[in-house]
Amino acid sequence: MFNLVDLFSARFSLAITILLMGLLGLFFALLTGEWYKTLVLENEQRSLTRLLEYEAHEDLKKHKNDTKKLAQSLLKTSDFRSAVKTFNKDQLQTLLNNQFHQYFVTAKRIELTSLSILDLDFAEVVRSSENALEGISAATCQNAINRAKKRQGTERLKIFSDLCQDENYALHALIVPLGGLKISGYLMVLSNPVDSLLAIQKELDSPIEIRLANGKIIVHAGEWSSKSSLPNWALSQFTATNLNQSPVLNITLFKDISGLLKNLQNTRLKILLIVFALTGLAILIAFIVLDRTLLAPLKKLTVHLRLIQSDRQHLGEPIEVLGNSEMKNLAENFNNMSAELKGLYNQMEHLAFSDPLTQLPNRAWFYKDLKRLSNFSSRNMQGFSLLFLDLNKFKPINDQYGHQIGDEVLKAISQQIIGVLRGSDYMARMHITQENTEHQHSLARMGGDEFAVLLPGVMGCNDAINVAKKIIAAVTLPIKLNDLTLHLGVSIGIANYPQDSNDVEQLIHYADLAMYEAKSKGTGYACFNPELIDEA
Repeated sequence: MFNLVDLFSARFSLAITILLMGLLGLFFALLTGEWYKTLVLENEQRSLTRLLEYEAHEDLKKHKNDTKKLAQSLLKTSDFRSAVKTFNKDQLQTLLNNQFHQYFVTAKRIELTSLSILDLDFAEVVRSSENALEGISAATCQNAINRAKKRQGTERLKIFSDLCQDENYALHALIVPLGGLKISGYLMVLSNPVDSLLAIQKELDSPIEIRLANGKIIVHAGEWSSKSSLPNWALSQFTATNLNQSPVLNITLFKDISGLLKNLQNTRLKILLIVFALTGLAILIAFIVLDRTLLAPLKKLTVHLRLIQSDRQHLGEPIEVLGNSEMKNLAENFNNMSAELKGLYNQMEHLAFSDPLTQLPNRAWFYKDLKRLSNFSSRNMQGFSLLFLDLNKFKPINDQYGHQIGDEVLKAISQQIIGVLRGSDYMARMHITQENTEHQHSLARMGGDEFAVLLPGVMGCNDAINVAKKIIAAVTLPIKLNDLTLHLGVSIGIANYPQDSNDVEQLIHYADLAMYEAKSKGTGYACFNPELIDEA
């Protein structure tokens, strides 16, 4: 049956504490695994973003270089230089149109949009007629032209490059000075950089999406299908800006991280299994260690305390425990306390059950001893004799010489009787045990000049009479106190267990009747017989 006390036992509490600590460890392992997963994904995200940024810059740089090569190849032709000097618009337009059939365009390294000749005030004076995108002209990138126009001095001799856009397209504007050190105008090359940026999809083998700053989607490249909504895809973004840091293009890259997530999950599972196994092992070891060093010693102490509660004879018995130093100190202190309690208990028992004058057991102890002996004799089919003693001539001595002499007489008589019964210490013989009861005589003072003697193992009146005669002989010996020599006698009544009675109260009564019989007839002793009941 379940006991609520067991619920709060030290063993149960310790087990719950260790288990909770183990569960807390597992919880932190799960939390750490989730945190590690988040860090890995964030790191993957940052790495992917840096990679996207690098590739975008490289592709834009490559696009710019290809555009410069296209412009420089045009500037190197003598026909173009002559046409610029003479400012032949028809020839210039023809030469500009011819660039749409050059290698960089036909090889699709550049998506050429428009070519224009600008004057020194950056106004468009000639434009190619073979524009790739309808409605695109130098005016489309007027902001870029204005930034180039703001340059002063030698800065105008340098090639200018910038990004621009309209509502539908993103453009790359390249402005190249014409005429050498003495600038006569500018060549403006407009191209679409999106095709160059599409190389990112092939280089990184990941779908990309390119939008204008206004949010319009220009292109989707790769196996693209709303990847941002899928948990196994990481999203990285890069914004291409013009020289004023205004956004022109937003590039979004989608990276399949399902393999990384699977590896993380497998690693996390392995770590959890290892943590679970180590935690379980740690719990088991901790419980075994604590059980041996704490619980087992405490249990041993508890069992010994229960033994002491059931039988005070276990007081003072040393107990040895194995465990940590604290438990050994506790056991040592417990042993010291038990020894002290045993001494105190013996003193209290002596005071409670002994006669303060003769140091013999008193009436209370005698009744306790008599009941214990009767129970033992009943179980083991043995008998014993009870002798009831009353001193003769004690009252006259007590009245004539006073109570102090009377007390000394009682002490001397007690020692004389003890000498007849047994030569060893009296108090040690008063405790009747099951292991050794034969020939252990016990003497008690019943009060005044009355004494009682128990003779364990004595069967019948004849054996008891032999002891009675020895007592009479001892009591009749003269007692010398100071200058006094005193003579006393004794009357002894004998009752036998279980022949006369198996009831201790009745047995005492019968021994008392026999004592009065011996006193009245002056025989010194008398055994109980049923006729004494009628006479009484």
